[in-house]
Amino acid sequence: MKKILTIVFVFITIIAKGQEEFSAFSYLYELKVANSFSIFFDKTNARIINKQRKDIPKGEPFYCEYPEDLDGETIVLVELFFNDNYNTKYTILYSEGSSSDPEFSIYLEESHIGDIKAVDLAITKSGNFYASGHANTNFNERRKYQLKNDELIEIKQPFLYVGLKSKTLEGITLFETKDLKNKVATLPIGYDVEVILADQYIEDLYLIKTKFGLIGWAQIESGQYISKVIEGIRYMGD
Repeated sequence: MKKILTIVFVFITIIAKGQEEFSAFSYLYELKVANSFSIFFDKTNARIINKQRKDIPKGEPFYCEYPEDLDGETIVLVELFFNDNYNTKYTILYSEGSSSDPEFSIYLEESHIGDIKAVDLAITKSGNFYASGHANTNFNERRKYQLKNDELIEIKQPFLYVGLKSKTLEGITLFETKDLKNKVATLPIGYDVEVILADQYIEDLYLIKTKFGLIGWAQIESGQYISKVIEGIRYMGD
């Protein structure tokens, strides 16, 4: 029961945090997904559907022939047209998967061109996709995607921003280099820290700022649903 309550609390926190981030897209229309998560888009170039595939009229695109299957619960959210090009239609679907694995799927007409694993998604009029979410990840990741040559491409970042003000649950050591050489500081349990960013290519490697303002790299292990080393760094997924 304690683990279930922890998971519920964490998801509530994630949803609230997501709403903070997407204040940057206040000019876009917000559509609630399954009464919890959100997709933001330009309403003037959209046709809102917001129905499960099993509830779409038979014969229409994305109708699920076997509504009792998991696919039948997938939600067809919205049809979008970018940059006033009404000859090209994109459709956005949403599914929570079999075990709370939130995912947005993008279709060009009826052809699947990509998926975005995220809790919340903002789509601008020019066709940029901004995704945020702490789902099947160790923290709330923020990623950007674009449509290029009818494909969904992720825009690479040098690092992933974390921006988590928290505290240590175990003693940790900060280092000058990514290969954990040249000690900068040793921090005790219960010490206030800020997790600034994560390395995209070295697993569990984070840049940490101390309360005083020193910065160093640390290897931070994350537990499943439960934080182990720094509060808030936890793997949300199976």
